[in-house]
Amino acid sequence: MSPGDSPAQESGSSAMRVLSFTALFPNEARPYHGVFVRARLEAIARRAEVRVIAPVFGPGWLHNGRIVKHVPYEERQGDLRVAHPRNFNFPKILKGLDAWLLTRAVRSCFRDTVAAFHPDVVDAHFAYPDGTAACRLAKECGLPYFLTVRGGDINEFLPTRSRREHILEALHGAERVIGVCQDLVDSVVAAGVPRERCVTIPNGVDLQRFFPEERSSARRRLGLEPDRPMLLYVGRISPEKGLHLLVEALSRVRSDTARRASLVLLGPAERPRYAAELEATAARCGLGEHLRFVGAHPGDELRWWYSAADVLGLASEREGWPNVVLEAIACACPVVAVDVGGVAEAVPHELGGLVVPREADALASALDEGFTRTWDRESMLEYARARSWDRTADACLETFRQALENRAPPPA
Repeated sequence: MSPGDSPAQESGSSAMRVLSFTALFPNEARPYHGVFVRARLEAIARRAEVRVIAPVFGPGWLHNGRIVKHVPYEERQGDLRVAHPRNFNFPKILKGLDAWLLTRAVRSCFRDTVAAFHPDVVDAHFAYPDGTAACRLAKECGLPYFLTVRGGDINEFLPTRSRREHILEALHGAERVIGVCQDLVDSVVAAGVPRERCVTIPNGVDLQRFFPEERSSARRRLGLEPDRPMLLYVGRISPEKGLHLLVEALSRVRSDTARRASLVLLGPAERPRYAAELEATAARCGLGEHLRFVGAHPGDELRWWYSAADVLGLASEREGWPNVVLEAIACACPVVAVDVGGVAEAVPHELGGLVVPREADALASALDEGFTRTWDRESMLEYARARSWDRTADACLETFRQALENRAPPPA
């Protein structure tokens, strides 16, 4: 197989050609950004031909404190050929212009890719501005367009006046809208999209990367105390993730096991001021020595942290389909989470976790149970095995095929 070929190309099959468009994609400046989108596309690339257009903010500009001038304009990530056209927008202001600016910035790259690749479908992720730009560019090129909504684009952006009209354009222009959880699909239907044009396809989990390791070995590897109970959080250290609520809940637990637990926060601290606030909250609650920040870690190392933990905690203000839930369960780590977005759909009730209202007392009671209960870890692993990225990719491609088969032919 030549360096430019995908597995689908090597086989000589008439595989579907998928042009994916998303700013939610890892790059050298943001290696953990949108890894779940890349995982889905990697699985699709084992069945189809895939090209990716993943715009970045730059060159040389600061985006969330990171300089992206060194991100290559084109690169290969595994079997995926990725283009990184540069985009400009106004941070925190004039957000209604983002889709227009993005469309203008990537039009040349998009048209060149279409001319060289001849895609069958355009696969866009996140409704605004990515979805709106993809909708307009696909229409210009006469291509069918599919949109996956993932959480903040619908829960946070759709209600805003500056973005709503553009998001509705993206939703109504799609052949199908894919929601990563039923909660998002219901919101899309409430926005006026016919239910028959909406599909629920949850994210998957990489079973080659996430599987249980022996706990004592994991703790030795990570330099953790062998006997101290551990509550783990994985994700961005930012206010909307509700980490202050986890701290407060842990301070209210009653069981002896939970009262000895440490709270380990694994992820990038995007807002240092919030990290300092968490430390102050922990000190006020008497948990100062129980709170530990360990920073971001590569995906290949995460299974060791899940395997070392007693419980994974999640207290976000909003979520779509939180990937950390499936990752934890695939490593036989039970989950205690609040009932927002698609969390209740992702957590197998009483099998691999507990979902409770978003308030400290309810979380504290669930943490007590999470630390002291004997969990059926084999059932947790079976649950995860049934939710691989390969199954997600199969569902996406079948959605594309069915929509194309039912699509009205263009006028003569």
